[in-house]
Amino acid sequence: MQVVMKMPHIEVKVKGPIPKTDVKLLKQRFSALLKKYEESADGDEYVDIYDTDWYGNIKQKRSPGNTVRIYRQNAGLTQKELGIKLDGFSAKYISDIENNRRLISKETAKKLSKLFKISINRLI
Repeated sequence: MQVVMKMPHIEVKVKGPIPKTDVKLLKQRFSALLKKYEESADGDEYVDIYDTDWYGNIKQKRSPGNTVRIYRQNAGLTQKELGIKLDGFSAKYISDIENNRRLISKETAKKLSKLFKISINRLI
């Protein structure tokens, strides 16, 4: 449940499970200002994105190469710069990984996970 309280120039958002006693207190004190969002305007329930078919389809299409590209770009590195950080790989080598023409070795995956501070499972 999400509770949003609006007052002039003040907005408080509470996300996650809220004890019923707290909700009761909020209703007593701020009933005119309290808005409760449990459902969307059209009556649909909010769902966890990770539980949706859409996310499942996207996850299946995601490849280790795409993951490397995303993290490299987020780090502001060129393919050449990433290659240098990985002990002298060429930009072509990184391009081949990103375009799924070359598999990521265990050693390279370890280096990438350490460099980007991510789980090695994202690269396998």
